Amino acid sequence: MKRGIVSILVMIVLLACGRERESIEEKQEVKPVKTIEAIRRSIKKEVVGNSDILPMNRVTQITKPGGEVVEIGYKNGDLVAKGDLVVKIYNEEVISRYERARAENINREAQMERRKKFAERERRRDLQEAKAAYIQAREELSAAEKRWQEGQINYERNSQLYNEGLISEIEFLQLESSYQEAKATYTSLKSGGVAEKKDKYELAAYRVKEKEWEYDIREAVSAYELALAEYNAAKKDYDDLDIRARIGGRVANMDLDLYDEIDENIPLFDILDTQVVRVETTVAGSDISHISLEDKVEVWVEDLEERYIGEVYEINPQADIATRRFPVKVAIDNPQGRLKSGMYAKVIMKSVTTEGLVVPKEAVMIRELVEYIAVVRDGEAKILAVSTGISEDNQVEVRGDGLEEGDRVVVRGQYLLEDGDRVREVE
Repeated sequence: MKRGIVSILVMIVLLACGRERESIEEKQEVKPVKTIEAIRRSIKKEVVGNSDILPMNRVTQITKPGGEVVEIGYKNGDLVAKGDLVVKIYNEEVISRYERARAENINREAQMERRKKFAERERRRDLQEAKAAYIQAREELSAAEKRWQEGQINYERNSQLYNEGLISEIEFLQLESSYQEAKATYTSLKSGGVAEKKDKYELAAYRVKEKEWEYDIREAVSAYELALAEYNAAKKDYDDLDIRARIGGRVANMDLDLYDEIDENIPLFDILDTQVVRVETTVAGSDISHISLEDKVEVWVEDLEERYIGEVYEINPQADIATRRFPVKVAIDNPQGRLKSGMYAKVIMKSVTTEGLVVPKEAVMIRELVEYIAVVRDGEAKILAVSTGISEDNQVEVRGDGLEEGDRVVVRGQYLLEDGDRVREVE
């Protein structure tokens, strides 16, 4: 009888445990989730950058001398060709300096040409003239010496006659005066005239021997070159009074009125060459090796809501020190001129294609800097650590232990899940 009682008690305990387990299971929450299948496919990474649209070429034009605005040929937005006169400035000081420099340059050039043609001939002529003058001076000295000697003899003879009273005092004084004059002439020629003519002759001969005219020519050339430099500088300032377009393009940023007084070295306007425009973006080091010159890229211009095709024309091999990214420049044809400088653009450069398991980006959770996804297996949630790869649109490549193709990946409700939670898939 005791054995029967024990059996009944065991059955009662087992029945109670079973009912308790059923009660716990009934109380466990079943969480609704939305899932999508993890599939293996090719995915292409897009390198996206943002940039303002810039003209391919831009020139800011200034007037160095300054002055008064006397003519405005074009306004903002007008198309100009290289060399067109856009603005004319008047500056009296600049014009006067130019005219003086031009006249001086003409004068110095004429002197230089004259020296080149006649310097040697003039030096040789000077030598002949100095030689002739020296010979003439020697002849005059010889004649003067002869007259002095004859006068001395005549004076001494007549002095004796005068002392003897044979000639009058007047006659003697006339003879004495002639003698003194002949003596003075001889002395003057001997001490001054001939020596001076000799020095001039020897100097002229030395100048011819050393070809002094070559120095004269170099001096004239140097003076001409100095005058030419002054003229060129003055002409540059003079020409700068006519502000001509340095490149073809459209006028921009002009804020001028007739008769405005313009200070020197200030910007007057810009010329924008927008037949081709450019955008400048940057690319990460992990992507730069996949970008090449002449690559075609998409450029989305938000202001126009239009898509354009550009071409990579410059890749900087040196990364920016601050951002560690590589500058890339893209050219875009703009024949209609719809793309304006300063418009905002997004540059889309396709870079890397790979194959792997792909899930929507919203499936990836980040907890304490670690990436996770939740998958559903046998009605339970499994939380798997993953690492993400490249992304395309809303899809991202994921890699992780235990993740398999065909897994149902939770894309809604995953943030409320813990590993092992019971789940129910909903549409």
